[in-house]
Amino acid sequence: MKKELLEKALQLYAGEKVLDRLHKLGEKALDPFYEKHLLTLYGQDLKSMYVNGEVVSLDELMQFKYDYMNLLTNNIRNHSGYIEHYERDFILTFWETEKKFHATDACKCALDAIKIAEQMNEKWNQYGISNIKSKIGIVTGNVLLGNFGSDHRLMYSLSGEIVNFLHKVVDANTKFNTQILVSQTTKVLTTEEISFIPVEEIMIKGKKEPEILYAIN
Repeated sequence: MKKELLEKALQLYAGEKVLDRLHKLGEKALDPFYEKHLLTLYGQDLKSMYVNGEVVSLDELMQFKYDYMNLLTNNIRNHSGYIEHYERDFILTFWETEKKFHATDACKCALDAIKIAEQMNEKWNQYGISNIKSKIGIVTGNVLLGNFGSDHRLMYSLSGEIVNFLHKVVDANTKFNTQILVSQTTKVLTTEEISFIPVEEIMIKGKKEPEILYAIN
């Protein structure tokens, strides 16, 4: 099998960061490890898309979803985000906080994701696919980033309470009838071009004080 094919497959299945580590560290890149990082995390739930009746075939539906995921992925990359993984109908992305505008970039990415959904809705409605109501959460906090798993199978992934909190923030969009919710820790790091409206206080496990959630105005 060609080396170029193996590298392309590794990049697609595991991501650029795994491939970079292998180039730099060789076999040592496969050792279990974790590092503490301060990251801005972005989660998007895609489960809101469904078909009204048996209007399209499964193949057509999967093609629509594939096209949508390509647009969302390109949007994330255009805003300098790194896709940590796709988990069925959930996209987990992060921005390294060493990048000056990480919080603002994540918010702009979310706003553009809403525009993408609106554009796709116009196309999909005629095929019997319902409107997508996006649910996006953005938080900033400390995570463990590294190789998690066993000798049999490893995943380069994130771990920590802030990841669990991100899922809570994404789900809270349903309660508050919003499409984008941003944590207070992210909001204070954004530039003035992004404006917010406070929505609700929510508790994070391990913290005594609640975190305020904001909708982008």
